[in-house]
Amino acid sequence: YEQAVGWRVAANRLAALAAASTASMASSSASPSPEETALKVDGLNLRTPEGRLLLENLSLEVPFGERLLVVLPASGGKSLLLRAIAGLWSHMSGSIEKSDDAVFIQGFEFPPLSLRQLLCYPQPAEGDSQLALHMVDLASLLARYPPDRQCQWEEVLSPEEQQRLLIARLLLRQPRLAMLDEPLAALSEEDACRLLRQISPETAVVSFSRTRRLAAAHHRVVELGAAPDWVPSVSDFKSEERKVSAARPIRLGHNGHKVLKATD
Repeated sequence: YEQAVGWRVAANRLAALAAASTASMASSSASPSPEETALKVDGLNLRTPEGRLLLENLSLEVPFGERLLVVLPASGGKSLLLRAIAGLWSHMSGSIEKSDDAVFIQGFEFPPLSLRQLLCYPQPAEGDSQLALHMVDLASLLARYPPDRQCQWEEVLSPEEQQRLLIARLLLRQPRLAMLDEPLAALSEEDACRLLRQISPETAVVSFSRTRRLAAAHHRVVELGAAPDWVPSVSDFKSEERKVSAARPIRLGHNGHKVLKATD
């Protein structure tokens, strides 16, 4: 009986958190002030190492709490745009201003860690990790893997589970700005949109994708035109990363202080 009551309380808390996140999608700011701006890109020109122009005169402004979907074609500079905003691509001109409390997600690459460490990587974080896993439908991980057992997560988790876990990490950290490269591509459109709506209503979310599939979970969609066909090589990325001392924290570099907690 006590266990049943406990599950009901948890379910009520999850429902309240989900309702709050969904309600936040109904409004967005029209003319944000500088204090309300999570990301501002002005006159950005993005080039290949050889100088070929990929994106020209791009300007974006994203207030805190807004969800923006940026759609670019294949080989159109999508991943490089995210890296440029993160400060990891030098072949560019223009200005980029962003919140100091930002998270960048580009793929799923982590060292062998315990489940508890993985949810907090790369920095310790407080909050209810069990609640975060419940909110992304990964409560079964708690039974399958003890919290302190280290695993090669790329090998034991499916692509869908990996992407759900990335969203759980966002829920736990609650940054002011989240930048996502092709988020939740392994999930159905319905499930992907539902998970994106779970992110804190105070967080600005910028998603980069090749399609409009997740438009329903965003306030705005910006479609950028076709760019010259160019695919960056591994050496291009490594050359850029050597120029930036903090290259690796791009996966989830974050200085957040908010905590996900279950509320009565």
